[in-house]
Amino acid sequence: MCQSEFCGSFIAPPFPLSFAPLFHYSDSTKVLLVQPPIEDFYDTSIRTYPLGLLYVAARAEDIADVVLLDARTGRKPERLQEHEFHELDPFYKERIYTPFSFFSHYRRFGLTFTEIRKAVEKEMPDLVAVSSMCSAYEKQALEVAMAAKEASREIVTVMGGIHPTLFPGRLLSHRDVDYCVRGEGETPFFELVSALSRGDIQAKRQIRGLCFKEGERFHLSDPNVESDINLLPGRQFLDADRYRIRKKRYTFFLTSRGCPFSCGFCGKPPVPYRRRSIGSIAGEYRRVRGLTHRGDRL
Repeated sequence: MCQSEFCGSFIAPPFPLSFAPLFHYSDSTKVLLVQPPIEDFYDTSIRTYPLGLLYVAARAEDIADVVLLDARTGRKPERLQEHEFHELDPFYKERIYTPFSFFSHYRRFGLTFTEIRKAVEKEMPDLVAVSSMCSAYEKQALEVAMAAKEASREIVTVMGGIHPTLFPGRLLSHRDVDYCVRGEGETPFFELVSALSRGDIQAKRQIRGLCFKEGERFHLSDPNVESDINLLPGRQFLDADRYRIRKKRYTFFLTSRGCPFSCGFCGKPPVPYRRRSIGSIAGEYRRVRGLTHRGDRL
């Protein structure tokens, strides 16, 4: 059960809300899944593989035309002159060799706001779904929603990941965010796309994990927990050549969900620990071998 007093209820936001746009059923409902850029002192290749979005894509492709935009990977980082973390300036200095010296510059890793907006304009999707996995990168995730609304106010924006799971009301307070998904997102997003495509407004109230604006209030739901975790991610939506470590392509396997431990310092959502079947894991391994070359990293 959700530990927040607001889960499954309505709370009033601090300002007037606009209603999420609606679109009607079409055989060509289009969804753009986006991994946003980040701004930080460093990034590493192993952190950029958008596995969560691939699971969402695998489920959504049954009812929509799905496109995945990785706005973070494969782009030369841009050095930024200004940042909000001046308390770190004494540690991140140029020409000073310390354990922190590799991270002397604050950079943007990924596409600019203008490039993201142009990418959205090129695809012109019905929905833009943004992965927001870390609260420290909230600003860049919100930039994607802003870019989508700048391309067209009719585009429906959805935020999913750890950050909206923990702080759905905070994100819904932003004028360019229509929906948040709490917990595991495959089923809530699938059901949201299905409901909006049918024009079934009431159905979204029954979707576990889905949070949204309604009148002057927020509807906040408990986090979703998937009952079937043997779904295979849609790696065909990625260009595998973009994901390399020491020039070798790599991928990830998610063989379980949740965590079996109960560390007192961890703020993990109330998601139970579950393991995938051996047959499912073996099937995914065979599929991945068909998409990669000998010597690649699995």
